[in-house]
Parts: sequence; structure tokens; C-alpha cells
Amino acid sequence: MCSSDLEVRAARRAELAVPRLDTRGAILVALEQLLDEHALHTLSVARIIEAAGISRGGFYSYFESKFDAAGALLAQVIAGAFERLGPLAEVMAATPLQGIEAGLRTLVEIWDEHKAIMLAYHQYWPTVPELREQYLAEIERYVVEVAEAIDQARGRGLLPEGEESRKLASAGLWASEQLISVSATDVVDELADREFVIRALVKVWAGLLLGGGWSRSEERRVGK
Repeated sequence: MCSSDLEVRAARRAELAVPRLDTRGAILVALEQLLDEHALHTLSVARIIEAAGISRGGFYSYFESKFDAAGALLAQVIAGAFERLGPLAEVMAATPLQGIEAGLRTLVEIWDEHKAIMLAYHQYWPTVPELREQYLAEIERYVVEVAEAIDQARGRGLLPEGEESRKLASAGLWASEQLISVSATDVVDELADREFVIRALVKVWAGLLLGGGWSRSEERRVGK
């Protein structure tokens, strides 16, 4: 057998070794598309498999259940949010409230772009153990980032000392998550205005971080 034949066969084996379908990615894409029209509790693994165009074995090679897949989808969305925003300590480095505003805008964008999975989590995380663990882990990730950013801003004299940074980060994040999730449902007319929601949440954060020390000049800089 000539060397050219060997090279052709080697190339063919290499080609066959590369999956033609990103099975895990196909599952997550199919799940998010299905959630646009169906509630998570009504979806079956069989329906997800059919939409993804994969085998049952392909699904269970990556996920134990539809809830496990939903957790992976949320993690992917949150990872994208962190990548888009960048390190919070840097975002808050110059003007902390403007950094908070930037973070809130990113969070609102993520909710609008991935409303189906975000609403599914908001609905089911308190009662479904798999979703609860994943959701709380993602919230904790944000709490750690924001608390570190608060501590660094305090170290530079940009924020006053006060309550423990983790408490402030947790309170602000849960308040933001709840208000943005209600706004995303579009069932409360007064909260359909995303700009109003962002301004309202910046004021919540200002109260947490600055207490009574929020100046009118700082207020005028935020929300522009």
C-alpha cells in the first residue's frame, strides 16, 4: 500500500473520530427553543430528544434528567453574562453605582434574550431540588463577585464602611432578581418599562451601599 493511500485512510479515520453533531449543544438549544412554547414540567425527555435529533443514549450520556439539562443551560447563560460584563471589581472601579447600573443592564438583557429558561428557573427552583441547587450556586457566584467588588471599592475610599459586604451583595442581588423577573413576565404594566426598573434598582443599591450618603450629584450621574 502506497503512502498516499495510508495518508488518505488516516485522514478518513481522523474525520470519523470527530463528532458530526455537538450532542450536548444540540440538547441545550432544543431545550431552550421548546421552553419558548412549553412549560418545563410538561416537557418529556423524549420530546427534547426528538427536537435535538439525537438518540436517547446521547441525551443520557450528558444529562440525568431534563432538570439536569436545564441546570446546564442556566449555567451556560450565566457564564455568558459574566463574560459580557467582565470583572465586577473593574466595572465598579471608578463609580460604584455606575458599575452596578452596568451590571443591572446586562442582567436585564440576559433575561430578555433567554426569558424562557430564566422564567422556568424562577418558577421551579424553590420546589425542584436539581434546579434549586443550581440556581443557588449561580446566585452565590454573583454574591461573591459583588461582595469582593464592594470590599475593593471600600478599600479605595469609594464606598463608606457599613454592613458586611456579603449581606449587602445578597440583599441587592435577590431584590434585583425578583424585580427583574416580574418585569420580564410583562404582567405588571407599571414594571414593563425596563429603564424604570433599572433606575429603581440602582436606588435600591444606593440605599444599601451608601445609606444616607447618596448625593444629588451622584444621582444625576446614574441612569443617563
